[in-house]
Amino acid sequence: WSGNFFVYQQQQGVDDRLTRGGPAALAPAQWSAGATITSDTRQPVNGTLNAQYFHDAGGSWSITVSPVINVRPSAAVSLQFGPSYVKGFGGAQYVTTHADAAATTTYGARYIFGELTQRQLDLTTRLNVTFTPTVSFQLYVQPFTFSGRYATFKELAAPHTYAFSVYGQGTNPPITYDSASAVYTVHPAGLGSTQDTIQFSNPDSRIRSLRSNAVLRWEYRPGSTLFLVWSQSRFTNVLDPTLDLGHYVAHEIFLDPPTNVLLVKLNYWLSL
Repeated sequence: WSGNFFVYQQQQGVDDRLTRGGPAALAPAQWSAGATITSDTRQPVNGTLNAQYFHDAGGSWSITVSPVINVRPSAAVSLQFGPSYVKGFGGAQYVTTHADAAATTTYGARYIFGELTQRQLDLTTRLNVTFTPTVSFQLYVQPFTFSGRYATFKELAAPHTYAFSVYGQGTNPPITYDSASAVYTVHPAGLGSTQDTIQFSNPDSRIRSLRSNAVLRWEYRPGSTLFLVWSQSRFTNVLDPTLDLGHYVAHEIFLDPPTNVLLVKLNYWLSL
């Protein structure tokens, strides 16, 4: 068995990507810690457990757990199951930019952010089977889902800071939401005024995807190989960010319509 542990710390600095091309902001100080434990890889069943925690001075944090289980019942068969689960919170996730000449502090634009609560699940699986010295099969399957829920919309208060003006609080512009159109409206001039309103779509989302590939390889003569490749992909993005992991695994993995691709590749060795 083996294991390792790390701790990482970074002082505050400058973030020139937070506003997506706008003024630079302050990057809060951050730190992370993680550990990895690996069992005896000589055993027919072995695995690795990775865990990591991240936190910054702006309130963002995340927890990642990603075990890997390897099963090798014989020299001809190997199975690897590598799930990964991430849960986190982003204190300032970029949403959009709105040009506004009145926003002189941020150079004529309002840079809008939201607080993002997110969860992510990945269930990557690999299977390798060797039937004969010339015939083998490989399978790769990756169910994936992500949910993100936004709240507490705000705008950057000033360049080179990590300070924000939260909409609807104090004297800051109020914000309203129309559930029928799924659109937020910010009212810099106050409620009831249609002058210079800012609108953006609800950024909440839940993504489901499934990617799979199956490859049958046959070396029908020395140096000459036939490949049969089948791939399938499924994808959808819905507005409701509610994620029930048990329901996803039991009912939703194969719910979305698939796109299938079949590929045949033939290599022939010419002895010249």
